[in-house]
Amino acid sequence: MRKLMILIIITAFFTACDKDDDPIVFPKSDAELIADEILNYKTNKATIYRAPSSSYFFKDIIFEIEVPFLIVKDNGGDTHYFHLNDLSYMYYCTEKKSFTFYFE
Repeated sequence: MRKLMILIIITAFFTACDKDDDPIVFPKSDAELIADEILNYKTNKATIYRAPSSSYFFKDIIFEIEVPFLIVKDNGGDTHYFHLNDLSYMYYCTEKKSFTFYFE
């Protein structure tokens, strides 16, 4: 009987210490970190360059961010998605209050 009581107490102890109730927090992805950095500047104007083999080039265009994408609409109404993980370089111009992005 004593062993049964000890087993019940040990089981109750481990059941009370169950960690399933704690929320699981995952670290931010690279795209989320880049998006946070861009959004800190509180501007949505940019010039966007794509790798030399591509014809994408947008000057002084309005963008929005939906992680993991930077989204722009060209003058023809077409929507272009640039994955933030493909961002190779970015520069913020304080005079123009706009970004320059270079994507791979």
